[in-house]
Amino acid sequence: MCFEYSFLGDVLGEVSLSSFSFVVFSSSFSCLLFANFSAFWHFFGAYRTPVEALQVASAVPPMHLQVKKLGAMYWLKRGNQQRVSQILHQEAENKSEIISIIVNAWQELWEETKKGRRCFGFFPDIEERMGMELEITGGLMHYLTGHGPYRQKLHQMKIVEDNMCHICGVVATPEHIVLRCMETRNIVWEERQLLGETPVTEVLRTPELVTALRELTHKVSNYYKRKYLNGVDRRV
Repeated sequence: MCFEYSFLGDVLGEVSLSSFSFVVFSSSFSCLLFANFSAFWHFFGAYRTPVEALQVASAVPPMHLQVKKLGAMYWLKRGNQQRVSQILHQEAENKSEIISIIVNAWQELWEETKKGRRCFGFFPDIEERMGMELEITGGLMHYLTGHGPYRQKLHQMKIVEDNMCHICGVVATPEHIVLRCMETRNIVWEERQLLGETPVTEVLRTPELVTALRELTHKVSNYYKRKYLNGVDRRV
């Protein structure tokens, strides 16, 4: 939170705000941050998923970059290039340049962080991800991040005793559980047939296939979530 607030003075600059207005703005900003994180948590489930991965998979830029973009746009419209440069730490003469700077800044953050590396494998390029028309559902997010109802992850969270698929006798990775496990073959056979052996990175960029992957991951996540909630797979 402190990092998110650190640049607000630069963004607001000489904006004429009363003390009351600034308090309202700051409170709204704080609520927006909390609402974004809460929405991620509520929609995609509490599997300790790194927020960096959630943001990239959902194509939602980090909040501090969103605010920088808004601030730069504000001063650009008012012809104050000096303030724009102060916010972005480089010059930008139009909206496209501002967006490019923000995307590049996000790309640097994404490459530097050690979190969400599985998701990075699917979406290494922020600009490409922002241009993709890809709806992310809970099950698909589970698969992309690896933070879902898979025994490999549940074992890391100390929820189940081991990380093995007891039906197939192999480690219950997201790939195994979603694409190959025999336990769910009857409920996801059609979707697996449509996907075949197509790499998931290619599936995500093929509209007619990503629909099948979305449905497949949804069915699998719901199946194992119900299994866990019914007490079948819990640590005793």
